[in-house]
Amino acid sequence: MRSSTSSLALAIAVAALASFSANGAGCTAQPGGLTGGLTGSGGGSAANGATTGVGGGLTQDPKALFTALQADLVAACGDCHKAGGLADTPFLAEPDVYASITSWPGIVMKDPTQSVLLTYPRAGGKHSGTSLDDPKYSGSLLPKLTEWLTAEAAVIGKPIDASKPTIPPAAPIMGFNAIYLSKLDPKLDGVAITFNATTLAPTTLQLSDVQVHTTTKTGVHLVHPLFVVYPKGKDADPDPVDNFAGIDTSVDTQSSVPLGQGLVILDNWTADAKLSIVFETAEPYSTGGTGGAGGATGGGGGCKDLTDFNSAAAPQFQSRCFGCHGGGNGAATAAVDMSALSSNPAAACAQIKNRINPASPASSQLFVTTDPGGNAAHPFKFGGSATQFGAFKTALNPWIVGEN
Repeated sequence: MRSSTSSLALAIAVAALASFSANGAGCTAQPGGLTGGLTGSGGGSAANGATTGVGGGLTQDPKALFTALQADLVAACGDCHKAGGLADTPFLAEPDVYASITSWPGIVMKDPTQSVLLTYPRAGGKHSGTSLDDPKYSGSLLPKLTEWLTAEAAVIGKPIDASKPTIPPAAPIMGFNAIYLSKLDPKLDGVAITFNATTLAPTTLQLSDVQVHTTTKTGVHLVHPLFVVYPKGKDADPDPVDNFAGIDTSVDTQSSVPLGQGLVILDNWTADAKLSIVFETAEPYSTGGTGGAGGATGGGGGCKDLTDFNSAAAPQFQSRCFGCHGGGNGAATAAVDMSALSSNPAAACAQIKNRINPASPASSQLFVTTDPGGNAAHPFKFGGSATQFGAFKTALNPWIVGEN
């Protein structure tokens, strides 16, 4: 079955780079590349502290290795990277630090040398906090991190079909997730599949509210998206029901639509497994209509309450988000185009509207992703300030309610 849609304006930028502001000594702007999709994984242990790697060989248990280095890592990086820390990247969020760090984009990789944890906080780079090349860390923490990330990589199985477009396997966040498709094709920059992940039982993972979000410039043609579970150290295990087997959908630019029925129940889940998506086809698509906030009117996705948007919401977006979403960062602007906040506020409002939930304002993606106490992988979280976040929510609430 094939469907084509061009309804709601896109407004999703869960991992698009927003206007950073690392408030406090030792913290700085975050590394790029956070729009690559899910990342992370591993865990569990054998009785002897080892685990079976892909191919049947024994390797050191990644979760045990992380537990051994966790205290040192938190001591070196926790002031900035705990939830509510001075940076906007809380990959050391409690209570389950291992779950937080393995689900943070760019940390656990199939090629461990490409992990942002090993490449970004280094001498001569842009990171103004801890440097792993400092003698205090280079002989102790750095080799421990390398050993752990290598063990994580060793238990990542091979894809079910390497010839098909495949999102790299990664640990899902229990909560809101965004998988960006630029890994499959650079032309799909900003296009995303989002869902909420919930563990229903030790062997059952529910993915609800599965949606496709396109950008102002790029739509997407998807054929047969297949969710795949990667149990630790075992072969990839595809969705046994194959929920989206009949999907052949073309989603036009400026759209946000459910993927199929919007729900997947994976009863082949295991603790500390990874998740991936493989496609028959994933390619750019457009009917040729005009895009961009500057020329968009929002169509059926236009805003109802422009008065409150202009008076209460727009000033917040201007001061908090415009630095990147107003054109300063291509990926961020592609995902949520705020460039017309001043020149065409109706168009900008239409861009942002799909990230709100008028029936339940507190659950709006706009708030879930930027909450400094939350674990969503968005690199702007008010510098860890709950006070600033609260003021942001209070200011936006009249507009969000007005869109009901």
